[in-house]
Amino acid sequence: MALNSTAFPKMGGDELRQSNLLSDEYLSLLIFPFFFWVFSFVFMGFEQAGVLQQYRLRTPAQEEKLNKVSPCDCAANVLGNQALEFIVGLVSIRLLGPSPLSEVWEASPRWVALVALRCLAVAGLDVDRFAGKWSLSMHDLEETLVVYARNFAVPAVQLLVAFFVADTWQYFAHRFSHTNKFFYKHVHSWHHRLYAPYTFGAQYIHPAEALLLDSVGNTLSLYASALSLKLSMIYSVLAAYNFIVDHCGYVFPFRILPSDCDTLFHDIHHQPWE
Repeated sequence: MALNSTAFPKMGGDELRQSNLLSDEYLSLLIFPFFFWVFSFVFMGFEQAGVLQQYRLRTPAQEEKLNKVSPCDCAANVLGNQALEFIVGLVSIRLLGPSPLSEVWEASPRWVALVALRCLAVAGLDVDRFAGKWSLSMHDLEETLVVYARNFAVPAVQLLVAFFVADTWQYFAHRFSHTNKFFYKHVHSWHHRLYAPYTFGAQYIHPAEALLLDSVGNTLSLYASALSLKLSMIYSVLAAYNFIVDHCGYVFPFRILPSDCDTLFHDIHHQPWE
């Protein structure tokens, strides 16, 4: 999943103050590549320091022997793709504007509060008495639920929607890239030049694939979820972490974001099968 985040809408009170150096647009687009390389350097530091090597799948010598692309060429391609995605993301923001679903998400905390109150009543709870125990009127209780929904429940659902849409797009686009022989031969095969992926090799792909998988999927996910700037930054950091950990070459006994498509899966998947 390769995602440069774009903050389309604004949830009241959830935006970060605009930097004197970077606009919200630039910041939302740069946060993913920044943390992509931060996490990459962390794992490269592990390699240089010789720590956690018991969890490493392959040695640097094996990577050099198996891969058809040098680390420098791989890094150059990744930087080129990230620059391309930055430009496409910026153009998308300017041309498409805010997500048409932003108003729906803006109103959702109130819906969540009303549904929660209704569910409590259906479950047999005397909502009036419950509110009275906390010295709250029904109106105050509803407003309290709205605040909690706006600050916690709705942002969590927005993030889940963003990841779901992005992963769904990624799955079917990736499946297409393997089932369509022409596309695989001329485009997706670039990614499989890495038999034992370098830590930063997650985004070593053909520019056409960067547009199809990353830019289009990113736009769809962020339009569907209507993330604010703050949420898009959280989303980008998690996406960058997941991207790097999936290709880092280390198999740890645990990970923050569990996934079946882990390092071992990608190591097997990258074996030549043409």
